[in-house]
Amino acid sequence: MNDAGLYRLEGIRRCARDGRVILDIDHLEIPEGGLTAVVGPNGAGKSTLLKTLAFLERPDEGKIVFCGRLAAPRDYFSLRRAVTMVDQTPFLFQGTVFKNVAYGMKVRKIPRKMKLT
Repeated sequence: MNDAGLYRLEGIRRCARDGRVILDIDHLEIPEGGLTAVVGPNGAGKSTLLKTLAFLERPDEGKIVFCGRLAAPRDYFSLRRAVTMVDQTPFLFQGTVFKNVAYGMKVRKIPRKMKLT
């Protein structure tokens, strides 16, 4: 386990185009290997925080330390590979579990009746 924790956020601030502050975090540490819940009312900045942690959005101010290393904006693209975010609205698979699995097998051209060994 990393003693530095998974994330450390310092002075994170994100503003909307109209100048309204949508995320303002003085200090936040998220330990590695645990479970962290983000709760709050609509418009509190939960989704913005999660997108920031997934390196999908850049804060206007502040710094993010990820796995003990300062996350520079130029590194965001490569850091996205180390983080997974599952959005609450599915973008691709909206069918049943069977149809979603069947689709993956179909695009890989796996025969409909496959002999199991």
